[in-house]
Amino acid sequence: MRLSRSVLTLSLVSFVMSAYGEVYQRTDAKGRMHFSDSPLTSYQASGYGKAHASIQTKIKKSDHKALANVAKRLKKDRLQREAKRKQVLKKSYQKRKKQQKILAIAKQRKTLCRLARKKEDLAFRKRGQGQNLTQMRNALANYEKKRDIRKLRCQ
Repeated sequence: MRLSRSVLTLSLVSFVMSAYGEVYQRTDAKGRMHFSDSPLTSYQASGYGKAHASIQTKIKKSDHKALANVAKRLKKDRLQREAKRKQVLKKSYQKRKKQQKILAIAKQRKTLCRLARKKEDLAFRKRGQGQNLTQMRNALANYEKKRDIRKLRCQ
């Protein structure tokens, strides 16, 4: 039993070892990568030759130029997006400021109307004290005129 396990283990290890091998990579003239388990005749024994290195450097140089162009285009696009975003933010900031001014004016107007109403009520009460009936009617008519004007202004 023990011997059969050992033989089975050795056979599995030898099978795995036979599957292991070198992988060769090459790049053709169009820049495509190719992989194989055997080297080409133009390669050196290590799998990489001078022909491969010259093709690789030519591709790298053209890739750098292409990558630089892509990077410039992407940077330009990013800067345009940032400029648009700044414009949108500036417009929204201006709109918010305008709304805040309108709200401040409305609040100030409301406060002034409230103070004017208090002032008119106080003035009417003072005028009505110690006066006869005709003076009271005149004061009331004057108060109603001022109240109507204030209502028109404070709507």
